[in-house]
Amino acid sequence: YAWFAIAPFELGAVAPLVHDWLYHKEGKLPEGKFSRKQADDIFLRLMKREGISWWRRRSAYMAVRWFATRW
Repeated sequence: YAWFAIAPFELGAVAPLVHDWLYHKEGKLPEGKFSRKQADDIFLRLMKREGISWWRRRSAYMAVRWFATRW
């Protein structure tokens, strides 16, 4: 991914954990199914709520949109 420019710990505590968990579950939860795009959008919103800078949020979001494994 883009970890040469951004370390994963610079993306907040909650956002990466929730995102990775949604990917691990392939978006399938008891409440319904999330698409990969929805999981990535949740990642972006959680980073914003955690106060991550705009450029880090956008870089991490674009990295997962372009390079993350599809389910």
